[in-house]
Amino acid sequence: MPDLDSLWNTVESELSGERAATNLERLWAAARYADFAHLNETAQRLAAMMQFAGMDDVQVIEYPTDGTTHYGGWVMPQAWDVSDARLEIASPDVDAPLLASYDESPLCVMSYSAPTPSDGITAPVVRYANVDDPTAFDGKIVLLESSSIRHANRVFQHGALGVLCDEPPRRPHPDTDAPLYRFLNYTVPPWKTRKGSGFGLPVERGKRLRDLLDERGEGNVMLHARIDGRLYDGAIPAVTGLLRGETDEEIVLTGHLCEPGANDNTSGPALAVEIARAIRVLVEQGKLPPLKRGIRLCHTYEVRGTNAFVNETDTSRIVAGINLDMVARDQINHVFGVTPTHHTDTDALVVELLARVFPDDKLRYHATGLMDDNVFGEPLIGAPTPGIVQYQDSTWHTSADTMDAISPRILKKVGVAAAVYVLAVAYGEVDLTPKREAEPSGEGTRYRKVVKGYIGCEHLSDDEKDRLDATLGIGWGWGAPDWVQHALFACDGSRTVAQVAAFLDRHGMTTPRDRLDGVLEWGASQGF
Repeated sequence: MPDLDSLWNTVESELSGERAATNLERLWAAARYADFAHLNETAQRLAAMMQFAGMDDVQVIEYPTDGTTHYGGWVMPQAWDVSDARLEIASPDVDAPLLASYDESPLCVMSYSAPTPSDGITAPVVRYANVDDPTAFDGKIVLLESSSIRHANRVFQHGALGVLCDEPPRRPHPDTDAPLYRFLNYTVPPWKTRKGSGFGLPVERGKRLRDLLDERGEGNVMLHARIDGRLYDGAIPAVTGLLRGETDEEIVLTGHLCEPGANDNTSGPALAVEIARAIRVLVEQGKLPPLKRGIRLCHTYEVRGTNAFVNETDTSRIVAGINLDMVARDQINHVFGVTPTHHTDTDALVVELLARVFPDDKLRYHATGLMDDNVFGEPLIGAPTPGIVQYQDSTWHTSADTMDAISPRILKKVGVAAAVYVLAVAYGEVDLTPKREAEPSGEGTRYRKVVKGYIGCEHLSDDEKDRLDATLGIGWGWGAPDWVQHALFACDGSRTVAQVAAFLDRHGMTTPRDRLDGVLEWGASQGF
């Protein structure tokens, strides 16, 4: 088989950063709107690209979304679509009444927001922090102090008609003349429950509203909100295609498809298609040997769609993978392993290959820490899937994540490294045997994880979430905390709870024993 240098030179001669950027722009034209109608349009565009790239077995698999069905506690949200939206100050009269507009950015509407009546709603606005009696939220629009899903859910259950959030972006962001909106995808609950409308406000407009409330008092400013849209039972698409190998074994190229940023993460699927095209062409031209293992692309809704895919699909043929999540800007490239419980040589190979084209200050490695679509690497599936993620991108989860500064040069660098990694695995040149750490023997209770994927708590009632939060520190977050995921990954039936605790301690996730016991007992009670 070709060595790494030969593979690198061969792939570099064919893979095109410009073609990947063109893929990205075509996908982003639909993905930027973020709702389910455009998600499904993006999926169809991606499937057409896979077919054009010469892939076999191209499918768009649909998983029902009803706000109740869940995989490992991650609820498949009701589908939601938006065609227009606007939020204004109705009274008092002010010089600049506009607070948010769909014409400025589709991201002004929070994900999973309920529509308003066709003529909108007019209601007083109050600040969350200034209301002691929750019944006072009834009939109001509530200005939150953060993007907390728990706070938004609380006010909706007490009759609020809508929520607003003016929380600043979580990364230092570039100056822009256009109003800067955040992508607020975890403030309005994705599960089926009582909820209303949700708007994100540019920081400067939020300040203007807060100043007006300081002047007029809580409830003495009236807003008019209109969201033209719908909530309905729909489907999450998973787009998949295959470059066949000589055996049934497969390597998966993945990266989520559900977010509105050009870099996060239209870039991942766009680059994956170009990697597949380049490899197919090189094999057909005889410049690369036939693949021993097949290469499968799989792109779907972040975590939720991947959890559905791994639990509804036979994953036994998948032996390894790579997750491409934000790979198109001149940023630091972070390589994330999945879990030290299933550590293999794959992580080191990805770092080695990226180091060929990125200096030390543009490359970081983390053995743990990313809950994403690298879930194929969890021990129940056993396909090590390191992730490449530019998560420090200054435009992350904002309306500034556009085609600006998308770099064909960076796409090619990451693409060649990822393609060589995939080929090395496809040709059987990478040791995929897990390196298990030495552990002291012991007796005690053992648990075995049985549900594939990452674990969440969204399927629970509000009271159950509150109880878990109070007793175990889990319940309301975006999935269970990292230490919980890694503790469950360690539960393969061979480790005692004491050994799981020692594993967490070795990897910087020290957890009080009573809390670990409680989480594992809870996981067993849920059938996880």
